[in-house]
Amino acid sequence: MNRIVKKWAGAIAGITALAALGADSPLVQAAQPGPVKNSPVSVFGTTPTSTPVTVSFILRIRNLPQLQQFIRQVEMPGPHFRHYLSVPQFAARYGQPRPAIAALQSYLRQFGIQSTTYSDNLVVTAHGTAGEFDQALKVRIHNMQYRHRNFHGTFQSPYLPAQFNHVILAILGLTNYTSFNSNLVDAMDSSSGTPPSNSPPQGMNTPGTVVSRYHVEPLYQSGNNGQGQTIGIVTLANFQQSDAYTF
Repeated sequence: MNRIVKKWAGAIAGITALAALGADSPLVQAAQPGPVKNSPVSVFGTTPTSTPVTVSFILRIRNLPQLQQFIRQVEMPGPHFRHYLSVPQFAARYGQPRPAIAALQSYLRQFGIQSTTYSDNLVVTAHGTAGEFDQALKVRIHNMQYRHRNFHGTFQSPYLPAQFNHVILAILGLTNYTSFNSNLVDAMDSSSGTPPSNSPPQGMNTPGTVVSRYHVEPLYQSGNNGQGQTIGIVTLANFQQSDAYTF
């Protein structure tokens, strides 16, 4: 069964913008989430070299204009409508070549860093220590604090050999700071017997508010309930898959 990795349809504009990060520069810029670069943080020492660190190397899409055209063709009625690609087909056309990925993994192994590759050939996930990444990427990872939250991160942008200039788009994971807050509702406190409020936090959506705010009710009334359609959910949050289906 042929299927395209449909998450790229929604992310294509962002990928196009990121691709402008200077493919000809010897400097591979790391995307730094959180306040590391733009806000005052307190630094209270170098992160111990044995600290486990996981870093994602986001690889550049090949043939980006062709991919954009392909997405338009499969999403619009016509001869290519819904003629999706399998993941191996997507990787062969638009992912990085295996030799380029193997070269990156070989470089990382020199420092003791182990890695795996996503099947679309666009992400290499590397597992090592702070000391190993310090050496491999020419950075120094420090312990930091921001708004009473401790985390590790670096003010420096990583360097890699010039052979990877046209392979790597961005590097994620040199900091474990996260600005996300949980909206989970606590279970009933057994000591007090008081159930939590069923009302969602202010500004949060429920299935009912989504129907109201986005005028979905007329679609339901005409029999369009989304049955048989497939959507992709891209999130950094922890959630139960059953909740997404229920929503």
